[in-house]
Amino acid sequence: MTNFRWRNNIVGDQQRAFIVYWAIKEYKRTGGIGIDPGCGQAISPYCIGVDYYAGPNHPYYGGGYWPHIRCLGEILPFKSETFDFLVSHHSLEHMKNVVTSFNEWLRILKHESKMAIIMLDKRYGPFGNEIHPSEYEAR
Repeated sequence: MTNFRWRNNIVGDQQRAFIVYWAIKEYKRTGGIGIDPGCGQAISPYCIGVDYYAGPNHPYYGGGYWPHIRCLGEILPFKSETFDFLVSHHSLEHMKNVVTSFNEWLRILKHESKMAIIMLDKRYGPFGNEIHPSEYEAR
């Protein structure tokens, strides 16, 4: 099993690079603003970062979390059809209700907007705990 918390995590670095590249590409395509629900410690470019945690010390991961807006990914304080794109880098598996979260994400996106979502595969858990209540499997 790969330790994705390892400081030389090449896969994690590649995934993050993809999200950054994709956010920049979507900004250039749309000229609009994106949203990064569950942004964690790194808000994607041209995005509003939202996260439940905020402050100098995350209770599980450590480090500082400084989102633009503190809220749950399942309940976003934005009008419908506000954003031009959405990026999600290892955040959906942290949501307690994935269907509600995904529907909320669709609600705040403009018609024909795009999403880029990177998720943790259940083979690289752990899942079923308070940090990762939802699990997924590549098919």
